[in-house]
Amino acid sequence: MARASRAAALRLIPVSSAMAILILLWFVYQRVQQFDPSRRAAGVDSGAESSLTAEDAVVIARKDGRPMWRLHVDQIGLQRLPDSDLTDFHTAEFRRIRSGVVYGTRGADAFFKANAATYRKAMRRLEVDGGIEIKTTRNDRFSTRQCVWTETDDFARFPLGGNAVIDGNRIEAPEMLYATGERLLQCPRGATARVRGQTLSAATLEYNANTASILCGGPVAGSWRELDFVANRASLDLKRRSIRANKGSVTLRMDTE
Repeated sequence: MARASRAAALRLIPVSSAMAILILLWFVYQRVQQFDPSRRAAGVDSGAESSLTAEDAVVIARKDGRPMWRLHVDQIGLQRLPDSDLTDFHTAEFRRIRSGVVYGTRGADAFFKANAATYRKAMRRLEVDGGIEIKTTRNDRFSTRQCVWTETDDFARFPLGGNAVIDGNRIEAPEMLYATGERLLQCPRGATARVRGQTLSAATLEYNANTASILCGGPVAGSWRELDFVANRASLDLKRRSIRANKGSVTLRMDTE
């Protein structure tokens, strides 16, 4: 099983302090509709949080002049302490992400939409929630209820599981991790897959689309052409259309009319 530290080209939502400042300044000078409403309210505790909101906004995050991601959202809200600097927000909330684009070194890596998202500055983490649909530039597709990206992580994480379609093969799993550059999908808590028209289930699954290979940890069970098999481990070579099973049993189907 590859670890998250493996070099991967996933660059989904890495937000640095400089990006946060750019986002906030953009809000202030371009789309801000409310400023510190908590200060206007009588009797507000000085320790209470204040917010900054904008509606129907387009947000672009950049690092060293290069775009990292772009969002078109219905509403944005920033939370900060009343006496803090304008750039010192701790949470950003996005409602209804109409369209999102994630950029890599060579341009767009993926496109997505979702119901909502929350960026937590201290954790440098973006949590996207509800109705998430992702499509990469390699036409890999994912649908899930939650996706988590962190600035220092190589993988996009789907902690509530989801469905993936990669090169026409379908995978369903209760938890997924995916790196766009390597096109590497990991399912550490098991998965059910339909590959080249055949089915299999495994206790763990790793699908490397760039090398067209699948590694399954056992128990593994499935069908492949005229074979039904159960094994401790199995590896599939999708280019050669072959499967190799370890410590398993195989049943040969010989159906006749």
